[in-house]
Amino acid sequence: IAVVTDVDARSLKSQLRQADKSVAEFVAVLGEDEIASGTVSLKHMDSGDQRSVLRNELAGALGRDPGRRQRRPLVRGLF
Repeated sequence: IAVVTDVDARSLKSQLRQADKSVAEFVAVLGEDEIASGTVSLKHMDSGDQRSVLRNELAGALGRDPGRRQRRPLVRGLF
């Protein structure tokens, strides 16, 4: 899984715009709430769907569908 992280002190909106420009397929958001709950907010950039997944289930949630268009990087992490 190709991952790009962003730890700059920019707004979440700004980081999401940058993730879209980088053609990331997913964005994983790990903030204070997610850390406390043991989850990651995962957003699919094409559909806009967003869901919360347990951290230990993240790899499965990123399962590849061979019919989907390939985008790189696969995940852009916003921390």
